[in-house]
Amino acid sequence: DEARAPWGLAGLLERSRETLESGLAGLQRKGGDWSIAVPKTCSCRDCVVLHEYLRSSKPALEWPLAKERRQHIHGRIDGMGLPVTHVTRRKGSPFTLVLTKTKELFRREAELRRQYEQSLARVEVHLGGGVGGARVGRARKVRKKRAKHR
Repeated sequence: DEARAPWGLAGLLERSRETLESGLAGLQRKGGDWSIAVPKTCSCRDCVVLHEYLRSSKPALEWPLAKERRQHIHGRIDGMGLPVTHVTRRKGSPFTLVLTKTKELFRREAELRRQYEQSLARVEVHLGGGVGGARVGRARKVRKKRAKHR
């Protein structure tokens, strides 16, 4: 019935649309923005520096580190599957770890945006007429009802 419509298919589709639209809005990267958002999985001082670099718009970082510390950072980057190269420059002491964010960052984001857009288009089809008369009618009523309350 009408009171339960928000919890049915129409409600699910509306919430899906809102979530997808919000996700798309969050994928609007400005030119020159090389930042990478990742969850913190380690709180050691080197990982704090790594996360500061990842969150920054800097595309590269040269970081003198001893072997064990470099290995730890290599492991964190590889373990998270980040679009960041890590090369050791073997000159001086300690050697320098050179981190470089790659254009894969932008390719991944474009692919994710494409997937969100495709999913949103499928949701819109169902909300606009692709699911069957009664369900569509209910979805429209729910949208109108929500619009009145906003």
